[in-house]
Amino acid sequence: MAEVNVKTGGDTKRAKTAGLISCVLWVLGFALSFVIPGKSPFTWLPDTLLLVGFFPVLFVHPAGWTWLIFGVLNVAIGFILEVGYQLPDDVFPVEVNTLRKGLQSTHPTLVWILLGALCTVYGAFRIVKTVIRFIRKRVSKSA
Repeated sequence: MAEVNVKTGGDTKRAKTAGLISCVLWVLGFALSFVIPGKSPFTWLPDTLLLVGFFPVLFVHPAGWTWLIFGVLNVAIGFILEVGYQLPDDVFPVEVNTLRKGLQSTHPTLVWILLGALCTVYGAFRIVKTVIRFIRKRVSKSA
């Protein structure tokens, strides 16, 4: 009979709970993006809730590479947004500038960069921990 490995996300109750928490955070973040106006001191909240909504699902899956890739991609998105915000207005047509100003007022880059960096560090830590555990296991088997 084949065994189910609980460490790979086979625990359905944990996975369902994580999915439910993630959905609640995503819906809340999405709803707040329509409620909180641009230039408000709380414009960081919707993006933060949307990104943090991935954390419960990522915690269910123990692999560090998922955190690492998620973090690197979020940092990249943050830097792309920041570069887009810093470009001069005369480079783009009026319609694109209107879109840029709307994005700039509702999507602060610091949220993407900081949460992405946090996830990247956490993912790298988990990968190093897994590699060290693997090496110790190999050394103890050969000894």
